Amino acid sequence: MTDPSTPEATVATIYNLSELKATCDDALRKYFEKKGFKERHTHTDVKLLLGYTGVIFCMADFLYSWKRPFKSTKWFSYISVTMFSLMTILTMLYSFFVQRDTFYVGHSEDK
Repeated sequence: MTDPSTPEATVATIYNLSELKATCDDALRKYFEKKGFKERHTHTDVKLLLGYTGVIFCMADFLYSWKRPFKSTKWFSYISVTMFSLMTILTMLYSFFVQRDTFYVGHSEDK
């Protein structure tokens, strides 16, 4: 029988850096959760919003050009590809300049 007060052992291969980072991040998330912190998903929400916006432009282009010839919908294709590229670049810039090396954003209810 294991004692519930002892922490659970986490195993990761030390030769795979991405697996090691993911394992450490998960262990720290569990630790913060046990300490009463609640995770905020603001960074994920912003990146999802930007990604879905780009996809909506491409989907609108697809639906608009479904029954129409390419010559008459070419202008909308230019706009949708440009908007999709812009949303992808904005997502990358957000990750690089705003999110940076942050892997956990949380708050405590009692503070």
